[in-house]
Amino acid sequence: AAPGPMGGRPEGSYLRSLARTTALAMYRSSEDLAALSDRGRLLERFLQLTCRKLYLKDEDTPLPSRSARALEKASVPVVEVPGSGHGLMEDNPAAFYAAIDTFLKAP
Repeated sequence: AAPGPMGGRPEGSYLRSLARTTALAMYRSSEDLAALSDRGRLLERFLQLTCRKLYLKDEDTPLPSRSARALEKASVPVVEVPGSGHGLMEDNPAAFYAAIDTFLKAP
């Protein structure tokens, strides 16, 4: 059988929260995010932030080579949270918060 929406992981509160919302609310909340992503502007906005940055990614989704190159060029560390899908901090909270802790403690 094909994996479910959580990539074979147990359903977490992320998926349960999606079940409690309406299709219209999800559409409206993600419309700008999707438009930015489709136009390739989401990563650009992230890279324009003037603070230190950390890019956390899930295990299920490969990072597009264009994004990987841009993050590397900007010296943004990329950390994959093992055993995670879209709900990074719910799928593996220990690894998620350890990555952030390590980043924040780095000089």
